Amino acid sequence: MIASLAKQVAVQVQGESRAQLEYELQQRFLLADANGDGVLEPQEFIDLLTRSDLPRIPPAVILELFGRLDTNRDGLIQYEEYLPMMSELIADARY
Repeated sequence: MIASLAKQVAVQVQGESRAQLEYELQQRFLLADANGDGVLEPQEFIDLLTRSDLPRIPPAVILELFGRLDTNRDGLIQYEEYLPMMSELIADARY
């Protein structure tokens, strides 16, 4: 299911350069960080994906993706965790 989500995002950003993709991902991260603390809590991440123009994503899939992004296992997603993983998922889905 995560691969399917990545493919959907890849279609939306098709034709964008790596810099444009990183900018788009950064803007989505900043918008999702509702309390401005520089990290995404689980609910902020859920809000990010449910507010997006993607088809409805089941909560279980969102939480699975959250767990994959939270590489230091602190229960939060730092931008440094978010960008590489999301970029990789999207790049893989493009090909």
